[in-house]
Amino acid sequence: MDLDSEIYERMKEIKWFIRSGEQFSHEFDFGVDVAPSLSEAINGIRSNQWQYARTEAQGDLTGYLAKNHMDLYGNWNRLAKVSRQRIQAEIMPCVSNALANMTDEFISDSVLLDLNRIALQASYHKLFKRVPLFFDKLFSIYTAGRLPCGWSGNLNSWPIGNFVVY
Repeated sequence: MDLDSEIYERMKEIKWFIRSGEQFSHEFDFGVDVAPSLSEAINGIRSNQWQYARTEAQGDLTGYLAKNHMDLYGNWNRLAKVSRQRIQAEIMPCVSNALANMTDEFISDSVLLDLNRIALQASYHKLFKRVPLFFDKLFSIYTAGRLPCGWSGNLNSWPIGNFVVY
């Protein structure tokens, strides 16, 4: 199994965080709550709730793959390493520049983790249309020039909830 090169090209085209903090319209077809300030967005990114939500989403994805496509799921760690290196070299310089006036290195590392998970989900989704699409939704937030910064649902009723976006 190979990584989906198209997803990296799409990442390169993003105008990173250009609309963060702007007024919202109905731009997403899934639940979104608004972070009213940059400081609340940063607190949200640093929150355990957001860390746990993204971990739950990865667990949904890897659990699906392990149960239904074990032969290709075995490539996950190798693909994750290659993908992370590519994102660090090709995409993170632009992301870091866009974040320079917003925040610190922790947020950049969080975005890197998101982008790696997005790339892996996109690669597996090309082969298996039934993979969970949390990271596809997350990618649409980044593509819209926004900063995803939290999850407003109760994790005991996962995946019911909304993304928090700045």
